[in-house]
Amino acid sequence: MSQHGILLFVAILSMISYTSHACNIVMGFKTESKTPLIGSLENNDGYYRDLYSLAALKIGCRLTIKRLPKKRILLEMRKGKIDFYPGMKFNSTRARYAYFSPNGLSYKKVALSLQPLDELYQLKEIRIGVPLGGGVIEGFSLPIASKNIEIDKLDIEKAIHLFKRKRFDLVLIDNYEAQCYLSGKPQLLEKIYLHEDCCGTEQSYHLGFSMASPLFSSQPNIKYQPLKPISIENFPIIVDKKSVAFHFMHAVMELAKSGEAKKIYNYWSSCDKPPPKVINVWTYYRTPPFSIEDDKHDLTSILFHIMSINSKGKWRFKPQYLPRKRINYLLNEGQQGIVVWANPSWFDDREKTKYYWTQRVVSGRNEIVSLNSAPVNYTGPHSLFGMRFGGVLGHNYVDIDKYASSENILRIDTTSFNENVTKLLKRRLDVTLVPRSKLFFILNERNIHDKVYISPVPHQIYSRKFLVTDELVEVRDYLNEQLDAFENTEFDTLLERYGLQR
Repeated sequence: MSQHGILLFVAILSMISYTSHACNIVMGFKTESKTPLIGSLENNDGYYRDLYSLAALKIGCRLTIKRLPKKRILLEMRKGKIDFYPGMKFNSTRARYAYFSPNGLSYKKVALSLQPLDELYQLKEIRIGVPLGGGVIEGFSLPIASKNIEIDKLDIEKAIHLFKRKRFDLVLIDNYEAQCYLSGKPQLLEKIYLHEDCCGTEQSYHLGFSMASPLFSSQPNIKYQPLKPISIENFPIIVDKKSVAFHFMHAVMELAKSGEAKKIYNYWSSCDKPPPKVINVWTYYRTPPFSIEDDKHDLTSILFHIMSINSKGKWRFKPQYLPRKRINYLLNEGQQGIVVWANPSWFDDREKTKYYWTQRVVSGRNEIVSLNSAPVNYTGPHSLFGMRFGGVLGHNYVDIDKYASSENILRIDTTSFNENVTKLLKRRLDVTLVPRSKLFFILNERNIHDKVYISPVPHQIYSRKFLVTDELVEVRDYLNEQLDAFENTEFDTLLERYGLQR
């Protein structure tokens, strides 16, 4: 496994110990994509999402990304409703509401034109296309008069289109955007001039953190010199070291110093690579630890995000919840994908001839649960005779069901394991069965460890694996390689935090 994968697991461990009320850090970004920094509204793929998610995880927080028009983002920052903007240029207006800190990147502007510079210098005035609100580019000057033409949502494709309409003579673009776009279209270089040494020196990128955010607090900067212009280096305040904002910004800087930020950037900035193949990942679990959470900070989403990054752009795994019946239908129709946290016997594939299967990912146990005041020691289905057994609709129980049908065991179904535990506590059941992974969450969430009894002998011990469909054998092999690399790593500790083990 790559060092990037290992580091992600280290960060995740700090998050798992937090409750559902752990801090949430909101990043705002404008609605258009900006490759390789951030992708479309649908997925937010890119450097910013991975870098800041990792920094948030390292301090036990979660990252939420809000996409809005840029002016709306800045307004929300003034109100403290958005915590930070990932790449913000310093100016005196923004300094009234944003605190600036390095984000691990540096940038440099380059220029594009349809004519060489010496021909442009013959004009009376050069019209320069710049992003709306982009301001002055430090170190950039021309020997003749110039006029900035501000363009909303300016990117390189829009710039080339406006060139043809003669809206401006020169356009300033971030160097990584120009290089990435032009590397895939060498024919454009025959029509467009790229000026790489025209526009100032390389400068550090900064994030801007809202000083109105509830996660930000500050104290006076004793080194501030009020007679000098305000700047990032000469600022009236410093962030309080006890605040979430400080720890978050420090985590970002540590990722930059360790080289991890550069690795993430290199992954997303490979301009000439084909887009990754999307692989569907299906789970039919609606409750932790195998469910998909809305914020994607769940075991399945985190694991397959790492799998995506470690594939170096070959695959992008897309976890989603589907009901079991829907998954069965898709498999029968020959749809390709991965079913996670499954077992061959549950898919009528004990001989493993219908599908490919990975190695064991985690071990599973179905626990027999009763009340402490009326404990049940399970030794086989006969030990449940005469009892009210709580089942879940649609679930099959090996050995137990045949006796339930003959009325030796009274099976009473509900829609969930949690509901069965509730009925057990109310003495409307004598005994129920709960997978150990789910029981871990129920006991902690409801704080009822002292009220229930878990039989030393479980109903069943089994392996949870990943089902991989027939056209994805290369993916199965890749998953096995990654799982092998997880051996004796923080992954095992992560599983323990979820009440799971290999």
